[in-house]
Amino acid sequence: MAALNFAPSARGPLGLLTSLTAAVRGFLAWAMAKREDTRTRHLLLSLNDRELADIGLTRCDIDRLTCTDRQI
Repeated sequence: MAALNFAPSARGPLGLLTSLTAAVRGFLAWAMAKREDTRTRHLLLSLNDRELADIGLTRCDIDRLTCTDRQI
């Protein structure tokens, strides 16, 4: 008995298109996260030491908190 497989294959033009789409989406997600981190960093740097202490931060914490490469 022969079995027919109608599931889309990862090979061929559709597989390449899927891979490229995933790569573009990944890059856009990274770029958006990087932009948000930059905005947050500038906002935190604009606060004075008293305002940072009120929210429980120091200037040393800012770079650690706004790192795009973080793994949560």
